Amino acid sequence: YGETVMIQRFISGTEVAVSVIDGPDGIRALPAVEIVPESGMYDYHARYTAGTTEFFCPARLSEEMAATVSEVGLTVHSVLGLSDLSRSDVLVDDDGVVWFLEVNVAPGMTETSLLPQAISVAGLSVGEVLAGGAAGHAPARASALPGQAARLERVAQEPGRRPRLPVERAGTTKVQYSIHCSCTLCT
Repeated sequence: YGETVMIQRFISGTEVAVSVIDGPDGIRALPAVEIVPESGMYDYHARYTAGTTEFFCPARLSEEMAATVSEVGLTVHSVLGLSDLSRSDVLVDDDGVVWFLEVNVAPGMTETSLLPQAISVAGLSVGEVLAGGAAGHAPARASALPGQAARLERVAQEPGRRPRLPVERAGTTKVQYSIHCSCTLCT
């Protein structure tokens, strides 16, 4: 181990996963999945051992809070310039503040995975989403390869199209949505 450590304060709240899929009409948030581990801690055992965590999809949130966590997932997906699918993990604290934890650009597909649950509750099939059928196009896996910036530039020049990432010519990016981060750099 190194001499530098990162310390984060503990945030108590409801853990929620928001999956986002990409289609020709833009991005779409799927119903959020609430994560309730029987041990109280969503660790490796709770994540990968069937029956040790209870999942609620859609999450047991108010309509307003469900819209808020969906917006966080959509914002993360857009601001980071992601494509195809992503899953943002957030905590909703007791005051209703949404804390962004992380984003996963290759969500799992196991029996305990969250994306398949969200897909099912949205009335879609995993096969459709992975094949691009629900979105009406094949997933653009090449976008994860080097040259993504050039691809975004080409897309930006196509009539009626804009890049997913709001890039200004000066090289700065503006984000107009506040996401609360729990890392020591932000708190």
